[in-house]
Amino acid sequence: MPSRLPRHRALPYSNNRLHVGHIAGAYLPADTYVRYLRATGCDVRFICGSDDNGVAIEISALRKKTTPQAIAQHYHDRQAADFAGLGIAFRRLRRLRTTPTSSSFTSASARSSSARIYDEGYFVRRAPAAL
Repeated sequence: MPSRLPRHRALPYSNNRLHVGHIAGAYLPADTYVRYLRATGCDVRFICGSDDNGVAIEISALRKKTTPQAIAQHYHDRQAADFAGLGIAFRRLRRLRTTPTSSSFTSASARSSSARIYDEGYFVRRAPAAL
């Protein structure tokens, strides 16, 4: 029975096209590794998205006299096309955006996950060493 493995990549900001540094540094090595895992019989979920939050998106929107949502959607679509053109296929390529609804859900989810990790002993509270 093959292993089931999730593989995630860093999220590019949705304020510009991908460049060679994105591809060579994060996505091509991960894609190569995912292809290797699949060739060995692993069931891999290769997941990525675009980060639709940030000052750069706001600045781009102001410069182009449009909304941050329109800028983020445009560049998310361009990045998806760039990945497809390079043959990098994600199981899921989604947008990470903050709306009033998603923001409260994300915050609650992060608090819950952090509390569970702390409760299970993965984080230890201690005073920093003096320099």
